[in-house]
Amino acid sequence: MEIACDKEETKNLLEAANISVPKGRIIYDEEDLDRAIDSIGYPMVIKPVNGNHGRGATINIRNREEATEALAAAKKISRAVICEKFITGFDHRVLVIDYKFVAAAKRTPALVVGDGKSRIMALIDAVNSDPRRGYGHEKVLTSIKVDENTKMILKERNLTLDSVLPKDEILYLEINS
Repeated sequence: MEIACDKEETKNLLEAANISVPKGRIIYDEEDLDRAIDSIGYPMVIKPVNGNHGRGATINIRNREEATEALAAAKKISRAVICEKFITGFDHRVLVIDYKFVAAAKRTPALVVGDGKSRIMALIDAVNSDPRRGYGHEKVLTSIKVDENTKMILKERNLTLDSVLPKDEILYLEINS
């Protein structure tokens, strides 16, 4: 678990085992950020080296302004920050013990599905009413919280928490799992 919390060490172990990892580097300041942008290019991911639960992580960064904001967010969590190429696809968590595959889980960002009549906030409340949901790792599923990422996603889609989604429309409320 200690290794898994250190993204740099985890990445080094995966590379040593010939498992593909995104191109990236550790950065500490805006000067390092400029070099990372030059070598990695956009889109990119910036996240704290010692973070968890997606705290301080920003994905799909597409310009210098977003990169600067992402660096500041990540530095609130960790002095060292990892900057990587953003790769689209499914997000899986894999557990390996003593070099043996034990389990895998497909991770999905928080979402709600429209019913054609309920406000987005009511849909969130309904999802959160599931007794399997809690905070952190206290329960099997994590409760959905409305945070800055959620507000940004809603704004980009011209929605508010009072908007009604069409029936069966999926709305992702977070940018990462």
